[in-house]
Amino acid sequence: MKSRTIIKSFLPFFFFLSCIFNEGVLADPPNNLQGIWNELQIPGDLPYSRKGHTAIYDSQDERMIVFGGWSSVVYNTLNDVWSYDISANTWTQLSTSGGPPPNRAGHVAIYDNMRHRMIVFAGSNWWQTWYNDTWALDLTTNTWTQLSTTGGPPTNRYFHAGVYDSIQDRLIIFGGACGSTSNNWKSDETWALNLGTLQWEQLNTSNNPLPREEMSATFDATHNRLIVFGGRDNSTNFSDVQALDLSTYVWSYLGDFANTVSCHTAVFNPQKNLMIVVAGWGLYNHGQAAVFSIDDDSWLNVSIAGDIPSSRQDPSLIWDPVGERALMFGGDPGPLTTDYNDTWELLLSETTGIRDSETNQPINVFLQQNYPNPFNPTTNIEYSVLKSSQVELKIYNTLGQMVKTLVADYKTTGKYIVMWDGKDDFGRTVSSGNYFYQIKIGNFTLTKKMILMR
Repeated sequence: MKSRTIIKSFLPFFFFLSCIFNEGVLADPPNNLQGIWNELQIPGDLPYSRKGHTAIYDSQDERMIVFGGWSSVVYNTLNDVWSYDISANTWTQLSTSGGPPPNRAGHVAIYDNMRHRMIVFAGSNWWQTWYNDTWALDLTTNTWTQLSTTGGPPTNRYFHAGVYDSIQDRLIIFGGACGSTSNNWKSDETWALNLGTLQWEQLNTSNNPLPREEMSATFDATHNRLIVFGGRDNSTNFSDVQALDLSTYVWSYLGDFANTVSCHTAVFNPQKNLMIVVAGWGLYNHGQAAVFSIDDDSWLNVSIAGDIPSSRQDPSLIWDPVGERALMFGGDPGPLTTDYNDTWELLLSETTGIRDSETNQPINVFLQQNYPNPFNPTTNIEYSVLKSSQVELKIYNTLGQMVKTLVADYKTTGKYIVMWDGKDDFGRTVSSGNYFYQIKIGNFTLTKKMILMR
């Protein structure tokens, strides 16, 4: 987790250079979260609009990989692969070899970080064929391989949930609509695929939740649990959170959300042990987002600012640990209607639980780490304003001397990106070294460190 330092503006500036002075109050764990949605403006070619696709976070190359889904553009399912380069803010369609898997939607995909590959299991071509095949995309060579598994495999299914169990190196799937178009049922089964031996095993679980599809799932590595939320059967939407202990294989009921929710997606924030849920039926009146504390097994109060994405179902979602944000792509507003190919970020972590010590009011700004960092000759600084305010953003050297004023203006609610070209207020090129950028809103400031390497 990135360090966060809060400095009252009237204090001598050199105190923050030690990165240990903190005038604010940190709430731990948070009970109330502030957040902001921002739609990313991405130049160049974009993927087809789609729903029921999957996305993984490739931690080695710091990118989001999107596969498959159903698109209203072609009125069919897809099997294309797209990469969103987070640093460059560009989409690129990957040219793959081998396979590829048949077109599909409603499948699951995980990132196998030990082998730098994406694993895809099951899904449907939406009209006739339901699958139970397993594929791997090598993310170094962009080569597809259908995996030859033993044991099982699980029954053909789609709109099941899947996670990567990083403790035991396996894909775990739960539930889904199983069988075929003419003969199908909802499942409460849990299966595990050992990614070393490629052997499937149905887990002998007890106290199972009701069978369902269109739910979300995350892996809680801290407590070695599979966390499942919401979903639906043929006639009922669910609001429950269920946890499967992956040591004892016993399910436990953790509580309910205020609304029933299905056709949503969720991601795990390991920096704060939070499950972040977005989109789907039941979340629009909650700002398209809900947050569940894994440590407390409870829902947190979330206040969302900024524009809220249009109501949608079945988008994809990843957690970007570098930017400390969730990234959502696509989805559609209703069954087989015109879908989306927009990309949104949801910021929650940067000011969570941080309050001004005098007013006890939450900070109204998110300040991100500059990128690239280290840099030469330019870098970008991103910040988001939760409440319209006068904003100052300045660069300082290690002596506490102001080098450059980047922003001194009134800013309305929203996201902003400013570029620093490594020059001072007089247009002179500054030398290599450590610099600090500080944003001031109202009576408090936030400061981060960056490195210029010429």
